[in-house]
Amino acid sequence: MTSSARTIVKISGLIVVLLSVIQLISFQSFIKKIYTSEESKKSQLTFESKSINEAASAFDVVPRVVILAGPHKTGSTTIQSFLATKAGLTVSLLPNKVTKTRKLHPKIERTNWIWPIGVEEEYDGKNSSLAAGFRNIGDSKFYAPLMYFIGGIPPKTYFDNMKSTLKDPTKLYNYFRMFFRKPWQQGKNIVFGSEATDTLVWNLENKTAGTVGEAMHIAPESSERIDRLLDLLPWDNNIRNSSNFDNIESSSLRPSSLRLQDIEVVITYRTPRMSHLESIWHQVGRGATLREWLLGERDFFAINSMALALQFARKGIKTTIVHMQGALEREGFVAAIACDVLKMGNSANNSTSSDREDQRVCDNEGKLHIPFEKQNVRKDKAPKDMDEQELNEINNALEEYDCGVWFHLQKYQEKGNLRILHPSKDLFTTCTNYSRVDDEFSFKDLVTRIRSIARQHPSNNSSLSALIT
Repeated sequence: MTSSARTIVKISGLIVVLLSVIQLISFQSFIKKIYTSEESKKSQLTFESKSINEAASAFDVVPRVVILAGPHKTGSTTIQSFLATKAGLTVSLLPNKVTKTRKLHPKIERTNWIWPIGVEEEYDGKNSSLAAGFRNIGDSKFYAPLMYFIGGIPPKTYFDNMKSTLKDPTKLYNYFRMFFRKPWQQGKNIVFGSEATDTLVWNLENKTAGTVGEAMHIAPESSERIDRLLDLLPWDNNIRNSSNFDNIESSSLRPSSLRLQDIEVVITYRTPRMSHLESIWHQVGRGATLREWLLGERDFFAINSMALALQFARKGIKTTIVHMQGALEREGFVAAIACDVLKMGNSANNSTSSDREDQRVCDNEGKLHIPFEKQNVRKDKAPKDMDEQELNEINNALEEYDCGVWFHLQKYQEKGNLRILHPSKDLFTTCTNYSRVDDEFSFKDLVTRIRSIARQHPSNNSSLSALIT
């Protein structure tokens, strides 16, 4: 064998060895990838109860702007009524003669919080340079037209000219920019909101950002709509160029401008889940039995507290989910908002740290020292026409769906921009047996399951037969 032939044989041998090594490394990498993926999947599918109670340090700081986002039938009217009557403050933007004013409750005046209320002659007045085109539907519901509009389904009765406002919402948005800026410049902290904020997820049954994972629970338009809401807030101390500001006080008591971490969104989670659904039926059932309503209803979005929270948390906004039942087991839902979110009993938020107990809004135990009345508590006279087994099946379906959304929310809790306030001891306990791969389903699937359960034992009345066919 010639020397050149021997060289070729050696090179061939080296190539074979090299290829074997490469194959071995590739195989090991492949095995490692599978192992890592399985371990990751196992860790992802673990729901640790301790994570529910972990409080992010970011929430220890008193927020400057709090947005109460509902949803419907979670005590929204009660807390709005409390804030409008006790913390409501008339905010006039023009030197008009104000025919109606609200002043703060003496105790709340010692805190820095207000529920701003506009002057009807300014925002709804035909001769006002600030006319925004929406109507007065009460101080506690002052923000409903705005939130419905941003959500994309504004009621025509809330606006003077719905078509005109939809075509050009500039006046509406400019009014609220000026409206929020004035008390902010006066050094006030602002709390506002409406259960109509839940319209951010109103179309989630029909349209999502994706078909798997977190995207399955994201409304495609929600990010843009939330940005639209945030744009109305006073982000700096410089007033936008507008002739409408000529007569508005320009002095500011704010040492610094608004930051994203100064904003907190509050969403209420009501359990048992079936009780929330039934409460919505009591509100809008119009005499239909629960079974009839479930088969005919097209807007279940108000039940979706968890997905609503996800829309905000994923944008880096501090989001608090108040467990309504857990709050009621303690000092009450209104106390949870006033004392634990707004921190009205925090001495750092009051004019003096030596206030007498009878002068404070909240005590050190989180108990509210201002009386209030529950609002909008309704009971429907129509029968449910459903047995306990069916109601339990629907409740279980709602809980399973919530587990899927909670799975995605947990990473935002770990990042520190989401918390569960006043969780009861059994909150999300059903999620311990939850397998994301096998069990996660969309809101559309949830609605389909609810209707399927409602169809199991239909009544014989003609109205129900018409709904089914």
